[in-house]
Amino acid sequence: MHKRRQHKELAGCAFQCDICSKTFISKSKLEEHMNTHTGAKPFICDKCGKGFQNDSNRRNHFKNAHKDAKDFFTTHRDKMFACHICEKDFMSDNQRKGHVKRYHSKDDAPVQ
Repeated sequence: MHKRRQHKELAGCAFQCDICSKTFISKSKLEEHMNTHTGAKPFICDKCGKGFQNDSNRRNHFKNAHKDAKDFFTTHRDKMFACHICEKDFMSDNQRKGHVKRYHSKDDAPVQ
């Protein structure tokens, strides 16, 4: 992962933006990047409805703009995404899928 993130030229980043030629380590990162060109803000804050171009910005906004975020996380567990194996909670389905793939799946098993 370090090699792919820090040494893109060695990792052979195959995902390139058609607009600005920037390269990415995954298709999902390229798709997220495209929001900067289109202006799309598909990541919505559950608390105030503000949109963001990526999930990281949405999470940072939530933690910084909503001082009661810690209480919100503990009282709104129904809005979280739980791992079906260990029941750990995640703020997004992509985070849950990454966790399942990283910690619970065999090499060829599809992520649920």
